[in-house]
Order: sequence, then structure tokens, then C-alpha cells
Amino acid sequence: AIYLRTGENTITFYRYFFNSDKVIEIGTINDFAVSGKSHIVLNDTLLFYVTISDNNVLTNVLVGIDLDENRILSFSEDINTQHITPIGSIGNQVLTLKGNYIDDSHYVSYFEVYDTEFMTSSTFCTNTVDVSQINGSALLNFYVYNSEIYTLMEELKNGEVTKKIDVYNSEFNLVEEYNLSEVDEAIFQSGISEMRVMDDYVFITNSSNYSVVGKVTNETLHPILYEKNLEIANYVYNTSYHENVFYLRKTNQILVLDEEKGEFNRYELNKSIKEKIRCVLADEKRILIVLKTTKSNEKAIYIDRSSLLNILN
Repeated sequence: AIYLRTGENTITFYRYFFNSDKVIEIGTINDFAVSGKSHIVLNDTLLFYVTISDNNVLTNVLVGIDLDENRILSFSEDINTQHITPIGSIGNQVLTLKGNYIDDSHYVSYFEVYDTEFMTSSTFCTNTVDVSQINGSALLNFYVYNSEIYTLMEELKNGEVTKKIDVYNSEFNLVEEYNLSEVDEAIFQSGISEMRVMDDYVFITNSSNYSVVGKVTNETLHPILYEKNLEIANYVYNTSYHENVFYLRKTNQILVLDEEKGEFNRYELNKSIKEKIRCVLADEKRILIVLKTTKSNEKAIYIDRSSLLNILN
């Protein structure tokens, strides 16, 4: 497991080995400002973006953690005005969603595609918003699932704002469009910090920690749950695996999505577990529940997925 601790303008990464109960320090990034949740693993390297601040100049840096040598790598960087940079991949292609003001009135968002095999870079799905006229379109976030790119879009026309999800195939051709008219506009009142797709279900959360889970039927996303501090168990982005375990931060509540019924089963950790949940990590076989014991200490429960219900009420 890779985890981090923040200091004063720094972020330090550690790796915990479950089989040996050993922790190593990987390295520290200085002048740290902000980072999003989006990440991928490609060629044994964990990739994600961080934003650093040097003399009040904000720079977005694509960072890698070499999982073989346990060291931090620095790849590309930019000074775009969008500082939470979603990332995904299809095969050997790394996709990042970027956005920047090209002048005082025009904001451009687009996908940058880097082919790690041929070492070539290109862009697609470029959108422009004329802020002064409130017209145009913008990319808000995206998620790659089963080699399809689910893109959260905002369209502005004559002062009216609509949201939708455009779905592109691996050849970057538009194949579907989902209507978001039934989703409470409150979810879009602050920046979208995370988006996940799980077959017919979509999870969206914003920077105010307000989340929605919905099911797509007839090309429309129908919400089934709105919740403050609702998080999905974290797992590697670029995988065909998807998660159905959720939790409420700072509580002891676990929610499991019943995908057949389209509803959530809500549980609490056993009464013998007094601590509150800090975060939950998962893969196909196991679940790691990190509990907050004191201000500076934590403990963890690491179990097989089949044993989850044994620790729930």
C-alpha cells in the first residue's frame, strides 16, 4: 500500500508491505500545494498529478512512483490554470484532462494523449467557453472504464447551463451520451473532484464532499443516493474491476451497492470497533479499512472481501 503524510508545504510518500509488516519512506515533494485523487498504474509506475507553488507560481507536475525501485519520478509539467488534473489510460496511452485560460474571456479544456510506446503526444475533444458571453462547452472530469472514456461535460448556451456525460471509444469516437437533467444541480456548485463508472452506475463527488450515485437507464442518469462525505472504496483507476463498497468518512458506516436491485445496504462496523473510518482501500480480493484512533495515530483492518459482513452490523 502507498500512503502519504502532509507537512508544512510538503508531501511525503511511504510504502507498507503487508507480508513483512515493513514500512519504507519513498520520498518527499517540496512546495506542495494541492493534488487530486486521480491516479493510474502503468508499466509498474504509479502516476498522478500534484501542483507545487514556487514563489506564488503554481505548476502542475506529472509525478510517478517507481514500484520496482520505490523512488519518486518527475515527468512533464505545465502552468495551466486547472490544478486538479484527472488522469486515465487506455493500453499504452496516458490521458489527462487539462484546462487553461487563453485570455481573460476564453477557457479551453481538452484531452492530452501521450503514447508511451511511440512517445508521441496529441490532443482531442478540445472545448472552449466564452466566459463573457456564457457560451461554449467545457470538460469537467472523466473516467476510463472498459476502454471507454466517460467524459463529464458542461454546455452553456444563451445563459443556460446543461450537464451530460459523453462516452468515447478507444478510437476517440463519440458512441453514447447520458443526460444528467435529473441530477441535483447542487453537485455541480463546486469543482468535481472525482468520477467513477461501475457498469451501469456512476459515482460523482465534488470538492465540498457532496456525492451522488446514479444508475443509467434509457441514456439518463437516475440518482439513487445523495450523501455528504460519501466516498467509494479507493482502487486503481485503470482497471476493468469496479467497486461496490462505499463509506461515510468520520463515521463507522459502510454502504454496499446492490447492483441488481439498484439500492444500497447500509451497515455499521461492529460495536467493538469504536474508531471512525478515515478511508477504505480495495482490490478484487481484499479490503483495507483505515481507522482514526487519535489525532496522529491510525490502525487498520485488512480482510478478505468475503469476510466484510463479519465485521458489520
